[in-house]
Amino acid sequence: MRIGLFCYFRRWNSLISSARGRRQLRWLLAACCLTVLLGWQILMQNDMELRDLAALVRDRNAAAEIQFALSENSPLATSVGCPANATCIGLATRIFRSYSYWNEVLQPGLVPACASNCRLIADHSQAHALLFHAYDLPSRRRLRRMRQTLPRNQLWIYYSIESPMQMTTQRCGQHCLKATWLSFVDDTLAYFKQFTFPSYLLREYPDTTEEATYFNWTMTYRRDSTIYTPYARFEPVVSATGEKHSGPIALPPKVSLAEKRFLSFIAVSNCYPSNRRQEILTELAKHMELHFYGRCGDRVLPDSQSMVDLSRQYYFHLSFENVFCRDYITEKFYSNGLWGHAVPVAFAGYSKEELEAVAPPHSFIYAGDFKSPAELAEHLKSLAANSEKYNAYHRWRRTFGFVDNYRNPSYNVFCQICRKLQQAPNTAAEVDLNKFYNISQQCRPLDYNPFSAHKVELIS
Repeated sequence: MRIGLFCYFRRWNSLISSARGRRQLRWLLAACCLTVLLGWQILMQNDMELRDLAALVRDRNAAAEIQFALSENSPLATSVGCPANATCIGLATRIFRSYSYWNEVLQPGLVPACASNCRLIADHSQAHALLFHAYDLPSRRRLRRMRQTLPRNQLWIYYSIESPMQMTTQRCGQHCLKATWLSFVDDTLAYFKQFTFPSYLLREYPDTTEEATYFNWTMTYRRDSTIYTPYARFEPVVSATGEKHSGPIALPPKVSLAEKRFLSFIAVSNCYPSNRRQEILTELAKHMELHFYGRCGDRVLPDSQSMVDLSRQYYFHLSFENVFCRDYITEKFYSNGLWGHAVPVAFAGYSKEELEAVAPPHSFIYAGDFKSPAELAEHLKSLAANSEKYNAYHRWRRTFGFVDNYRNPSYNVFCQICRKLQQAPNTAAEVDLNKFYNISQQCRPLDYNPFSAHKVELIS
């Protein structure tokens, strides 16, 4: 045995010592990698077939599962079939593998007026509309089968609060190439994601997929969605005509300058975003005091309530999104920014106008208004030193409040769906998700420089 091992290692050494041998090894390694990739792809396709079978089995227990998921938190009774004279909504998918998350989205029992004539049911064939969550869509083949077998006048509603960047395999810009191994990992995961997640609906080339046109309504953060579901709402407590707000509204916290100790902070959990956020933050930190919380910083990230309390000691909160897409304005701006005690400094959405459309007047600072990170830093420091100018960014708190989307009949998602179903005809136009989520039209380029309007490059 020793002689055999000796001969083996001797042969190995002679192989790698020659140029020809090294070329052969490289080809062998490439062939092995290709075999593994092809095998994995076949495995993923087979896995989709197994998941189709598992989905059919789960459908048999869906009624009991939906009933259990919603019963504890909602007085709205669910049933298998659709009662007479009722408007019925079916849950075609889970949300992140759980039906219970639909309760948080819909809150069907909080507005009795909606619950009186609308029902959630388990029998998809009797539902007037079906709700689909983007990340939980079934395989392409199963989706086709559902469209062929279910009633043609049934409305399909596509729900997502993610940006187009998260819904496709395109995740990383050229700036990510600076970290080669991270780029490789990101690209590899993105490749496999197209087989494990339903990204087949959205493609970055002209030929559209058939399944992307199966849906009739959209339910997203986009203001042009059929059902508009923003991350939050801030509206006047008293309208211009003197009428008080009709639904539940909460006044934002009062701000005390005496509690301010530090200039600015940001909470970040994604250290390698699709855009140039990290470069901007690194450059800003060179010119001003900036505290980093979360996985990408040296300070522990608090929960949502603690985040509000944390903001008491800061003048500014940096609300920078990881992508710049149309209307994509998240809790970074709403909950962590406006609802806190610090003035939001925002890079979000596709343009400043989108922020102005949803935020109270003079409530935030748009970072793109400045020529460079250095100029932005100087402006923030000058505001912190001038109490009158700084307080002007908090005056909106006297007249605007945070609207409870769930308890307000006008904004409750379940109520919105119910009303539209009762008002809409039996059939509705199909939505092409490839156009709705077209990255080239809806998002800034991955390497977009937010200061590019002033023709100033970031320092690498």
